[in-house]
This record gives sequence, C-alpha cells and structure tokens, in this order.
Amino acid sequence: MQKKLKNQYNFGIRQTIINHIGKNIHIYFKLIIIFIIGICIGTIVVNQLPENELNSISVYINNSINVLKNNNDVPKIQILKISLVKNIFIVFLIWFLGLTLIGNLILYGSVLIIGITFGYTISSIMTTFTFIQGILFFFTAMLFQNIISIPSLIFLIVQGIKASKDLTNKQYNIKHIIIKYTMFSLITLILLILSSLVETYISGNLIFYIIKYL
Repeated sequence: MQKKLKNQYNFGIRQTIINHIGKNIHIYFKLIIIFIIGICIGTIVVNQLPENELNSISVYINNSINVLKNNNDVPKIQILKISLVKNIFIVFLIWFLGLTLIGNLILYGSVLIIGITFGYTISSIMTTFTFIQGILFFFTAMLFQNIISIPSLIFLIVQGIKASKDLTNKQYNIKHIIIKYTMFSLITLILLILSSLVETYISGNLIFYIIKYL
C-alpha cells in the first residue's frame, strides 16, 4: 500500500512537471535559445581578447589555484555565506522584476547575462589549462552546483515572465498571482540553497583532490 502511494505521488510530481513544461514550452524554448546565444557570446568575447588580457585572466586563475594549493583550510562557512547571500539576492531580484511591468524584457535579458557569464567562465578556464585539465576543473569545481542552479533560475524566470504578463491582465486575480509566484520563488530559493551547499561541501572538497594536476 505504501509503495503504491509512493508511486502515485512520484507519478503526480512527474505529471505536474510535464504539464508545466507543456504549458510554457514556448517560453522555455526562447530562454534556452537566449542562454545558448549568451554562452556563444561569452566564448567569443574571451577568444577575441588581446593576449595581455588573456594572460591576466590566466594569472588570476593560476593565483587562485595556488592559494588553494597552499591553504587547504579555506573557511567553508565563509564560502557558504557568500554563496547564500548571492543566491538570495538573485531570487529576490527576479521576484521583484516579475512584479513590474518592465520585468518581462529584463528577465529575458538576465538569461542572456547568465549565458554570457557561463560561457566566459568556461572559456577562461579552457584557455588557462590544457583541454583535459580544463574539463577536470569544470567537472569538479562547477558542474554539480550549476546542474541545480541554472535550471532553477530558468524555472523562476519563466514564472517571473508569466507573472509580469498576468499582472497586466484584468481577468486574473492579482493577489493569487503574487502568492503563487512567491511560492515558486521560495521553492527556487530552497533549490539554490542546496546548490550553495553542493558548491561548498562537494565541489569545494573535490577540487582539492584534482588541484595537484592543475
């Protein structure tokens, strides 16, 4: 009986997710395209940088790696606090923009910025290290938290775009829109808190195992 209820619960969650994506597939499609364009722009920017600026980026990354090599007692609580403050601010900003009339356009632009930042970071890493070292660094230091954070942010941005549109439609209940949007924002915040924990305690520990190869 318990197993049957669990299967029904899991099926209900899957069906809710499928229905949500189906209803908003056009927004998700636009955001994914914008995100990919952002990654391409970030990559192109790094590839077009003058040699002295590329060297500066490499020096900065290598200095950061050397600090980690020489100091294994990096205060994880401090790293966690910085990550949490950043994620709380991002969620609040997206929540606020979703409640404004101009939020729609800005939220689309924010996905472009996320993509540019992601592409720029990856390209900077790949130009600093060899291909194998760059892949190793990405998988240990960046992959796991971004698997959680990027889809979570895109999900919240979709809700923000919907809320911004719905608030201009007099047929919808404004109070209901705000409450629903706030609940989605809190769910996203929980996911980003999980991302911060992964970044601090999983990626943060993994990087020390591969740092000697960089």
